[in-house]
Amino acid sequence: DNPFDQPSNPGWKWPSFSWPSWLTPKSELDRCEEDCDKQYDRDQKLCEAWWKTTGRNPGAYRVCMDRARESYIKCYQDCKKNCGK
Repeated sequence: DNPFDQPSNPGWKWPSFSWPSWLTPKSELDRCEEDCDKQYDRDQKLCEAWWKTTGRNPGAYRVCMDRARESYIKCYQDCKKNCGK
């Protein structure tokens, strides 16, 4: 006696369903923020590569990473401003 076989059953309801997140269409803001994340990853790798090829100066590495972080924050702020959220 399965309630799903009896749509006329007074308490019958469709089972709940939600799309997996990877199938859900992404908003413009989500896509923008993903682009920021990808660029930040690239900038971090660039800083590390640059640091390794220029004598591993910790101060220079810190400056590079600070710039990457500032760029990342600005990117997110621009996403929110440009996508209306």
